[in-house]
Amino acid sequence: MELETIYRTVFKTKKNEDFERLEFLERVISGKYPYGDQLVDLEDAIEMEGMEYTICKGFDYKTERHINEMEAIRTTREWYKRFSSTIQEGKEEIGKALIEAEISPVSDTLEDCLKVLKHYREKIECIRILRAASQTPKKHRTSAVYATAETLLDTIRNPDSRRTIFEFMEKYEKKLIKNFNRAVKKGKIIQIADAYMELSLTHEPEVMEYATNSLRQ
Repeated sequence: MELETIYRTVFKTKKNEDFERLEFLERVISGKYPYGDQLVDLEDAIEMEGMEYTICKGFDYKTERHINEMEAIRTTREWYKRFSSTIQEGKEEIGKALIEAEISPVSDTLEDCLKVLKHYREKIECIRILRAASQTPKKHRTSAVYATAETLLDTIRNPDSRRTIFEFMEKYEKKLIKNFNRAVKKGKIIQIADAYMELSLTHEPEVMEYATNSLRQ
């Protein structure tokens, strides 16, 4: 599982609190929480648990703790969903929520837990964002993909995540070249011009040199 792999790169030694941490991190990412015998949306779980707490008589520690735990997950998830969030930005608010929820395995290693979430978010979300850009209408698609990749690379510093972006762009570039070669082979001027324009939008000198040399042959 990708999350556990990333977790192991940050928490290099196995500790007894691993399960509780991983469970918390999985709930932050998924936005799901167990209610009864099923997983439900976090917001629904908070609402249902709150209703249960309202109708119970007196103080109920178990329900109170569940609510605080869910609130801590929600606070962390709000930070997680903001792609540009830094670890420093989340530490104070999330730390308070975790202490109130008594989730010491996470609060005691908060910075490392946020590193795991940030790494996971970058690695998984950057591909989702690039794929969304690649679904842009054809007229603006290549410009959108390259502009998106440039923005992500300006934001992301993690080497693995950056490598993922470069690999995506390499595959996209190969697809454009394949389309260009197919157009040249068919010999239809409009299709060649269209494919050549797509390549020009990459602003990659080597790609343009290849396309120009192909047309001269």
